[in-house]
Amino acid sequence: MVFLRSVVFFVFVFVSIFSDAQAPERINYQAVARNTQTGTELVNEDIFLSAQVRQGGPNGTIIYQESHANVVTDEFGLFSIQVGGGNVITGNFSQIPWSDGNFWLQVDVDAGQGLQNAGAMQFLSVPYALHANSATNVDDADADPTNELVQDLTFEPNTRQLTLVQEGENVVTELGTVVEGLSLDPDTYVLNLEQQGPTNQEVNLSPLRQGLDQSDQNELINPGWPVLLPGNILQIREADIDHEVDLSPLMSPSFWDQNTDETAIYNTTDNVGIGIENPAAKLEVRGNSNDNLLRIEDDNSVLLSVQNSKVGIGRAVGTSNVQIAGSVAYEYIKLTNDGVSDYTIGPTDNFLVVLMVNGGLTFNIFIPEAISFPGRVITIKKIGSSNNVTLTFTDPLDLSPQNPIISGAQPQTRSFMSIGEDGWITLFRE
Repeated sequence: MVFLRSVVFFVFVFVSIFSDAQAPERINYQAVARNTQTGTELVNEDIFLSAQVRQGGPNGTIIYQESHANVVTDEFGLFSIQVGGGNVITGNFSQIPWSDGNFWLQVDVDAGQGLQNAGAMQFLSVPYALHANSATNVDDADADPTNELVQDLTFEPNTRQLTLVQEGENVVTELGTVVEGLSLDPDTYVLNLEQQGPTNQEVNLSPLRQGLDQSDQNELINPGWPVLLPGNILQIREADIDHEVDLSPLMSPSFWDQNTDETAIYNTTDNVGIGIENPAAKLEVRGNSNDNLLRIEDDNSVLLSVQNSKVGIGRAVGTSNVQIAGSVAYEYIKLTNDGVSDYTIGPTDNFLVVLMVNGGLTFNIFIPEAISFPGRVITIKKIGSSNNVTLTFTDPLDLSPQNPIISGAQPQTRSFMSIGEDGWITLFRE
């Protein structure tokens, strides 16, 4: 059995065998013939070859077939033939439609044991000189520049293919794998795909600015295009008509959105965890007891600090569990008995100032259930006339049922703290 092995690779070179200016219709083919069982070169052997040009694949339709008799190998088993110069069996070599693409060359060899298939290989690039003979409308003979217009620009996320749709053959560009950023060089039209790892991927989009013919005089793509717009939108403007495609599916999945003027990023749906995999809050920070978990500063000082299981407000953490630097202000509620007689303390009320006016109504303040606010402190200050302020408790006060009255003859300030299911206790009175 015989097989062929290329010296380095199969060589496809166009050689001139005619004296006129037409493209020579030959393709050089060179290989080494070896015995498949021993691997020994077939030296100085007389062999017979059959060359077939197939379209559509290695087992595709035979477009052209020829034979070469009395081919002699040299002392290294090397031999050469010119495809297109043998004895024609079927087809016409000069009429092969090279522009249609996907052509394969199959070679069969007879070294005395009959023809044996030595394999097939694809023409990975069009034989340009031969294609020049078969190409149509080389100089755009219709002289109509409008038929060069781009019809559409599409991107298919599944295949990562960017397609320029136009008359004739579309231009397809592979954009590669998931990337982290996109940039476009306006001078070279090279699209840079920033991705993880040591190297980025570059895609040359300059073919999107070239027509299908050989003329550079009828291209209508506006100067300065293609461009990459905010939001990873690739735009081509041809004859003042814009074609845009969204390349965002190329980007790595992002959990953040950006506002329209690109001054902020945000997330409205997810919890964010720092040091924790499954945060239970919109922002959850988890660390060791000695970690500096949180620190917020302005230009002048520390505003908030959390470290070593301690909290510092207006300063770095101190020796106490909570340490505050600077003044502290509390919200308060101001009430009056002028036309109003009742007030029920709400969940955010802590300090109440009751201004009693002469001739006003007796004022009633209803204290909430203690069990709803364990540890909560409420302070009430009565000022003004001697009209009474009655404090109505639904729970015991100082472990006994009572509804104290703040009058002009009694202390004017009372502070109470909830002790849960046991009710309220008096912290302060004057």
